[in-house]
Parts: sequence; structure tokens; C-alpha cells
Amino acid sequence: MLGKVRKIQVEVQPHNVIGDPSSLVFRSEHLSAYAARVVHGSVPALAWRVEIGGKSIVFSGDTNGEGTGLVQLAKDADIFIAHNAVPEGATGVERRLHMPPFRHWTDRRRGARQATRVISPDAPYIR
Repeated sequence: MLGKVRKIQVEVQPHNVIGDPSSLVFRSEHLSAYAARVVHGSVPALAWRVEIGGKSIVFSGDTNGEGTGLVQLAKDADIFIAHNAVPEGATGVERRLHMPPFRHWTDRRRGARQATRVISPDAPYIR
């Protein structure tokens, strides 16, 4: 049993997000959020980087892993959370829309430093 549910009031503030190549979307005293456009076929999609307490977390969003936006956004991240919707070896429309595990993190030619931790349904802990 979860116990009592406490209601809180939240004020939602919409923001226009450009995402080129990693745009500051929000900044407060303790938190910054950046977004970058990622490739997901013809469907608009964003990856996110949240910085708080001297640490950074990057969320890949729904992407096929192509392009440079995600690599730039994830550079030197402490944690990278990948949305890997297809297994390695996937083909067809599934592969054109979705990133298999480790796409950017094993391709050193892209120049991205490996994130300290990659969290993905198919990914083991890596350092």
C-alpha cells in the first residue's frame, strides 16, 4: 500500500524549443535543461540534458541515433539514458526510426566520450 497521496499544485510553463544543436530551454538557480533535435524519421523528436547539483543526465528520446545532436548533447554526461526500442540487427522501418543499443557509444569516430553510465533495457553498466 502506498499510503496517503498528497496533492501539490504545479504551475506549468511552456517553452518553445529550438534544439539547435543543443539549446538552453530552462535555467533556475539549481537546474538547467537543454534540448537537441534528434533523428526519428520525419517525426520531430528531442533529446534532453538536465544538469543539477554538478551532475548531468541525458535522455536520448526516441531516435534512430543518426546525426550529431545527441552526441553533442551527451558529451561528458554522468548518466545517459537510452531509448533503445530495437535490438542490434533490426532492419526496415523499425531500424530507420529507432536506435539499437550502443550506437553512439561504440563509434569512436564520432568523438563522443563514453558516458559514465548508460541505462538502457539492453545495456549493461559500462564505465
